[in-house]
Amino acid sequence: MLKVLKRFPVIAKKSGVYHSFPTLVRRGETLLLAVRSAMVDESEAHGREGMISLYRASVTDLEHWQPIRFDSNRDLCTKDSFRSSKENMNRTKVSDDRWDLDAILSSVGEQLYLQSRKYKHDSYNETFFSQLSFDETAQQLLEVERHSLASAQPALSASYGHLVPGDDGALLLPAYGGLSESGITSPLLFHSYDDGASWQLRAVVANSDSQARYLNEYSMHHLGGKQWLALIRDNHQPSILWQSHSGDDGFSWGELTDSGLRGHAPMLCGTDSGIAAIYRDVSGPTPGVGFAYKEKSHDQWESADVSRHYEGALYNGGYGDLVALGENRLFAAYYVADADESPWIEGAILAWDDQAGPRMEFGKA
Repeated sequence: MLKVLKRFPVIAKKSGVYHSFPTLVRRGETLLLAVRSAMVDESEAHGREGMISLYRASVTDLEHWQPIRFDSNRDLCTKDSFRSSKENMNRTKVSDDRWDLDAILSSVGEQLYLQSRKYKHDSYNETFFSQLSFDETAQQLLEVERHSLASAQPALSASYGHLVPGDDGALLLPAYGGLSESGITSPLLFHSYDDGASWQLRAVVANSDSQARYLNEYSMHHLGGKQWLALIRDNHQPSILWQSHSGDDGFSWGELTDSGLRGHAPMLCGTDSGIAAIYRDVSGPTPGVGFAYKEKSHDQWESADVSRHYEGALYNGGYGDLVALGENRLFAAYYVADADESPWIEGAILAWDDQAGPRMEFGKA
């Protein structure tokens, strides 16, 4: 079972500020955190004028996070590459620099990557892929290359889930986008053999149109060799988190099976004992940040029953990420809100322990 050892604020609440979409990577004894912060605006589901910020903490001192200088070179992508979400490819639209939505940080080998997105409702929606360089001495991140994914086919609605290395050496990009004019998205997997300079479709993980579902965000976990597991969000009620397996390094995927979990936005993390998941838990009367686990010898997920419930709109919390700390401990970062609806970033240290004692239940912050 998973138990919560401790929880604490990572980025404190500030009324009128919308902190969201935290992602994590581990680099040796340092954790890096990417967060998207915006201004609260009732007309924009996740606030307006978002910007990406990065932070660091030691694995031995997770309650103290320090901001990292992030030099983002916006000129690496030409402004006329932005496309309208209404017109799929309207290159006369020009984005404002302050409309970042996603902040997905990934570490593959020695390389750091960032998946970001420029999004403004009914104006533009475009996903970007960046290579980052981390100066350990100056504690500074530099965006050294930045590519638009506007030319990817099928067209991306967004990327989601960490970049991962394929068994064949490819860089794998989980994403979702439309396969027809229905407007319904499907989970897609793209690959690159030139470190992100170009991307091709590797597989349609599942086709929403043919299965009468509404699938989008998913997270992949490597099971060894050419074996992969995906946990996939379904926007249709009752919000089943579906799982699918690939035995050929992601080129094809099996039938969807019900994980038993109900939620959105899953992220997966491996431990010595199995796989842990964090997701927006919609199984109860109020939404929360849910945790689940699956032992190596089992195919079914078990809810950890330690959801961190939050107030306000459904979308004002629930996205999170997990990173392994070793010795079956994990660190989670996620966002939650109260009635003020100004979300903040919270952290939790968890332990996977079959002999766990009394659990610290989440209360309202």
